[in-house]
Amino acid sequence: MLFLRQELLGWREKDNSKLYTHEEVRKRLGLVNVDITKFACWPKLEELRHLANSIKHGEGKSSKELLQIAPHLFEIGGRANGWPISGRVYTPLLGEDIFVNPAHIREYVGALKQYWMELGDALAKGA
Repeated sequence: MLFLRQELLGWREKDNSKLYTHEEVRKRLGLVNVDITKFACWPKLEELRHLANSIKHGEGKSSKELLQIAPHLFEIGGRANGWPISGRVYTPLLGEDIFVNPAHIREYVGALKQYWMELGDALAKGA
């Protein structure tokens, strides 16, 4: 959000928390012909967004989307345990329902680093 506040919002908008959304970032960057949804890392970042929302809020829109795009996160140890995957998210903060391991974290870190590199390249091309 620091990038959004310092680089994309006008001085009168900086304290408007209603603008602190990824949709606003996409919109503002689109104004300078940068489409972050075309970045190679975008699908992994969307997965991370849905994962974070699912962990914070439990079952809902994001957990349903996460089940569609990353069903492996609903499997114990990254593999089916013989039970059908329900996609139900009741107590993710207690280590149930969603299973994230160190390899997943490394993938998300890599996607975040790649995002900033791709954004820098895209902005440099437009300069």
